[in-house]
Amino acid sequence: MEDSGLGHREWAMEMSRRHQQTLREESLAPDRVADFERMSRESLAEQKAIEAGSTQPFAQFLEEYLRS
Repeated sequence: MEDSGLGHREWAMEMSRRHQQTLREESLAPDRVADFERMSRESLAEQKAIEAGSTQPFAQFLEEYLRS
């Protein structure tokens, strides 16, 4: 960090940019991409099911939450 002449914040941002660039240059194997896409679909379906199963009005939920 001293050799760069940058302050801590600037140095950390530069390291973050470099790391981001390195990760963007590496590609995921097609089977890993497919796994992530499948997990995303499953997660969204699970969230939708959870939200559909909730019949309590939000105002009631909020009131009970704030009381606890």
